[in-house]
Amino acid sequence: ELMIKTGRRFNKIALPSLIILIITGIYNSHLVFQSPEILFSSSYGAFLITKIILVVALIVTFVIHIRVFSGDAEKKITNREITDDELQKLNKKGMILGETTVVLSVTILFFAALLDAGI
Repeated sequence: ELMIKTGRRFNKIALPSLIILIITGIYNSHLVFQSPEILFSSSYGAFLITKIILVVALIVTFVIHIRVFSGDAEKKITNREITDDELQKLNKKGMILGETTVVLSVTILFFAALLDAGI
C-alpha cells in the first residue's frame, strides 16, 4: 500500500516534469531539426538522435509501469485480495521497471550534458 501511495505522489511530479523536459528539449533543438544534415553528419546530431531514442524508451517504460500497476492491481493490493506469490511477481516487475527508469534517466541526463557542452 505504501508503494501505491508513493507512486501516486511521485507521478504527480514526474509526469509534468517529463512533459516540460520534452518540450524544452524540442525547443532547444529546433534549429538542428531545421537542418537535417546536422543530425546525420555531426556528433551533436548522433547524440541528439540517441537521446531521442532513450526518451522514447523511457516513455514506453513509464507506460508499461502504469499498465502493470493498473487500477485492478491497486485494488487487489489495497483490499488484500492478492496472493503472496502474485505480490512478489508484481514487486519484481516494479523493481525491474524502476531500475530501468533510473538507468534510462541517468543516461538521458548524460547525453543532455554532452549536448550542452557542444560535443
